[in-house]
Amino acid sequence: MSGRIDNLTTLASKFGDEYQYFSGVDITVSVRIPKVDVQVSGVFQSKPGALLAANYAVPAAVIAQSLGRPPSGNVTNVTINLVAPGTMYGDRINQLDFRVAKLLRFSGKRAMVALDLYNALNGNPILTYNNSFNPGGTWLIPRSILTGRLYRISAEFNF
Repeated sequence: MSGRIDNLTTLASKFGDEYQYFSGVDITVSVRIPKVDVQVSGVFQSKPGALLAANYAVPAAVIAQSLGRPPSGNVTNVTINLVAPGTMYGDRINQLDFRVAKLLRFSGKRAMVALDLYNALNGNPILTYNNSFNPGGTWLIPRSILTGRLYRISAEFNF
């Protein structure tokens, strides 16, 4: 019968002792000084770069020579990663975002004026890469980078 799927659901523990750990630091500081009415906040992120691959599309004819038969599925090529997974990473991503805001009170109403600064360090690490390996040389060409420094001034009025 065509189109039937036979899914097997089982416990992950049957496949080994794999765990996912968070190895980072989260720090939150909150100070309230009612007389000043100034809000200061910041976020610093430091993350490892993207996992890199070298995906090479091998023609089915070349695969057939190694296997002694054509690859299954009537495919035209087979994609093979030439780099062992987890061995190559892109640029580390460091980003600092910062905010200063002043609360203003007048006639029973409130207003807040704020200055936000995104990517204060003006870093430009590569976020995504071309992972397709080809002899032409476009492997690891950047596809996107971290957005440059950005300022934003905002105001909020509460009646």
